[in-house]
Amino acid sequence: MSITSTSPNKQTYIVWARDYTDPECWSRRDAVTTPEHLTNVATKWDPDFLKVAGVLIPDQYANLPLPEKRWNGSFFIAKSESLEAMWEVVKSDTYYRNNVWDKDAIVVMEILPVTVLPDRGVLSLPGPPPEAGN
Repeated sequence: MSITSTSPNKQTYIVWARDYTDPECWSRRDAVTTPEHLTNVATKWDPDFLKVAGVLIPDQYANLPLPEKRWNGSFFIAKSESLEAMWEVVKSDTYYRNNVWDKDAIVVMEILPVTVLPDRGVLSLPGPPPEAGN
């Protein structure tokens, strides 16, 4: 995949991927979040690719404690050689392949940040660390 290239001509892109709204979507998201999605983000993506990532919190969950929150989509900011390369990443993601992300509502576009982005996005999930052996 072109995200592993060391080309100096990378652009910055944002991906905004809302989840489907059917009742089973949360279960599909939960089923594929670990291990494939997190493993791919942490080990298979070029370290210089991902800058910022997270989930989208609907208003009704905004002020709830973390264990009660639910999200309805994902976003990330990354550097890549082209819009097409970013779409390759999106379409290869387990959320896309397993019908978590609404394929008709995904936005991928070049952005021009006016603030400094981190050199690399370090995966840091909210909440307590997983128990040993999990």
